[in-house]
Amino acid sequence: MNLPAKLEPKEGELVYQSNAITDGVYKITLDEFRLLNLAISKITKNDHPEKRVRITTKEFVETFNIKDKNIRNRLSSIADGLLGKTIDTYSVDKETGKRTRRRRLWLSEVEYDIEGDENIFLEVVFSSEISELLFQLKGNFTLFALKAISAFTSPHSFRIYAWICKYRNMDFYRSGEVITTDTITLKDFKTMLSIENSYEEYKFLKQKIIERSLNEINASTDISVVLNEFKTSRKV
Repeated sequence: MNLPAKLEPKEGELVYQSNAITDGVYKITLDEFRLLNLAISKITKNDHPEKRVRITTKEFVETFNIKDKNIRNRLSSIADGLLGKTIDTYSVDKETGKRTRRRRLWLSEVEYDIEGDENIFLEVVFSSEISELLFQLKGNFTLFALKAISAFTSPHSFRIYAWICKYRNMDFYRSGEVITTDTITLKDFKTMLSIENSYEEYKFLKQKIIERSLNEINASTDISVVLNEFKTSRKV
């Protein structure tokens, strides 16, 4: 996949996350992706990891162009769902040299506005385990503009777009204005998207997931992606 290297959004419109999150394995809904990324975009470089991140119904609907008369209950339901969701991240144990998997909760707390009638809010607190991958990052992070992902209609588009953007900060992959990502196997790709037991035939995976996501990315974001396919034996 190839993409241009430039990214020049305004400060305050950016999503920073550790590459451990980008490469992690987790399964959340489209609305949960929206809420998470909106919350992450509110984190600044000097914020404390225990920061309470406030999100209003107005900014949620305006950011993602949502029309819903019951947005209050919808936003509360999204936060309720996220409270129990986890992410698996991977690293190498320093003593044994073996690859390990660590499971973390996304959120530790949500506070709800229960008296407001219009433009209500909720506040989320990221878990201490995930905060180290979001706050005061020094390197090995993925960066993208919140506006670029606002039109996505599939959670897979979020995952694929973030994975591609990870390579922006890696000079090794850059040639002029073009960046080429690593090759990813179908097994690892499906694991990343939490669809390991779906789309056994590549043609359906390509049609339903890959092409749909790349079409969204090319149509609504700041990058242009080209898919390069490689065959191993008789399988793609």
